Order: sequence, then structure tokens, then C-alpha cells
Amino acid sequence: MTNPPSPDPTRVRNQVALQSGPRWTWLIAGGLLAIIAMVTFAFLVPIAPVPAWVGITLQAALLVALVLSSLLLSAGRLRGVTSAVIMGGMAVSALALMLVILALAQGTGPPAIDG
Repeated sequence: MTNPPSPDPTRVRNQVALQSGPRWTWLIAGGLLAIIAMVTFAFLVPIAPVPAWVGITLQAALLVALVLSSLLLSAGRLRGVTSAVIMGGMAVSALALMLVILALAQGTGPPAIDG
């Protein structure tokens, strides 16, 4: 029998931050991401109030989820992957909502369907 190959350290799933990184790294990065996004959405409230408030609420909820997951899950792969997924959700949702606000500000909403 042959030994299994050693894990490739360049693969994302083998990174130390996902395997056993300290929780404060995820909390600092997630907190900065959430604060920057929420401040940006706060400035966009006069332009498009509904998507901006949805963005603020969603970022706050995902930040709470990040804090809870870092407190409730034990150190290891599950906590790292959960933190990464939550931060990815924060980034993708902020980008998507900012693109929606941009489209609304330019007046280029979805095309109308003529019946």
C-alpha cells in the first residue's frame, strides 16, 4: 500500500485560517467589512431607501451570525468554514445591493414587459 499524499498547502481548504485560525481574525475582518458596508449603505439611504435599509439590516444580521458562530462553535474546521461562508455572504450581499442601488439611481431598473 502507498501512503496518502500529503495535503497541498496551496489549496484553500487546507489553509490555516480555515483549519484552526484564531476567532479574532474572523471577527476583526468581518467587523470591518460590516462597518464599511453599513456606513456606505447609510450614505445611500437618500438615493434608494429600501435597498439601503435592507443592506444595513442584512449586514448587521450577518455580523451577529459571525459573532455567534465564533462563540458557539469550537475551534477547528467547522468554525473556519462557517466564518468564511458568512463573510462571503456579507461581501456578495453588499455588492449585489450596491449594484441594485446603482441601477435605481441611474433609472435603469429591470426592463418593462409590454403586454
